Amino acid sequence: MFRINRYRYIDTITHAPFDIFARKLEDAEEMAERINCMTQYKLRKKRIFFKKRMWTDIPPLELEQAQLATIKEWEDKLNVKN
Repeated sequence: MFRINRYRYIDTITHAPFDIFARKLEDAEEMAERINCMTQYKLRKKRIFFKKRMWTDIPPLELEQAQLATIKEWEDKLNVKN
């Protein structure tokens, strides 16, 4: 079992929660900023319970890389449409 932090962001338009799993706050903020720049989501930090420690079976680096790969796919699809 591995420890990782869950950072909860809220979309200001739909008020839907958006979780990012990262080891450091800087990494989570970078991912949220990339998502804000390319999609209609406008993510901001949740005021209460923003950071929570979680346990996972997936190594933290692999989990972060999977999230980054997904964001990269979204960016590539967006560039193809433009």
